[in-house]
Amino acid sequence: FLPYSPSQLVQLVNGATGWNTTEEELLEVGELSDTLARAVNYREGYSGDHDHLHKRIHGRFRNDASSTGKPMDPEETAGAIKWVYERSGWDGDGAPTKDILDKFGVSWVYEAMQPTPETIESKREMVTAG
Repeated sequence: FLPYSPSQLVQLVNGATGWNTTEEELLEVGELSDTLARAVNYREGYSGDHDHLHKRIHGRFRNDASSTGKPMDPEETAGAIKWVYERSGWDGDGAPTKDILDKFGVSWVYEAMQPTPETIESKREMVTAG
């Protein structure tokens, strides 16, 4: 992570580009970027089923080296993932909703991100080719 505050990042972007952007605009671009990346992943067959931590994260840590000395709670992790979906304007499966895409002015993405037999089959070919 960069050691800059949001206001410093605005100064850096404006200084490097000559723009007159704001903190809010940069945050909105970040949200749009995350949402579009999620839409592409959804089209390619990645859904909420893929949003999980490896099971070893929920077990005991070697040498009890975690900050709390306790393993992560799977229910808390699942709750945090659902919170991110909700906060991001995505549905319960982690797919961007029509409303959030409308907010960003890219409503056409909603139809384009729907998995098709072709995208599903191409994913199957990639998995079986390896």
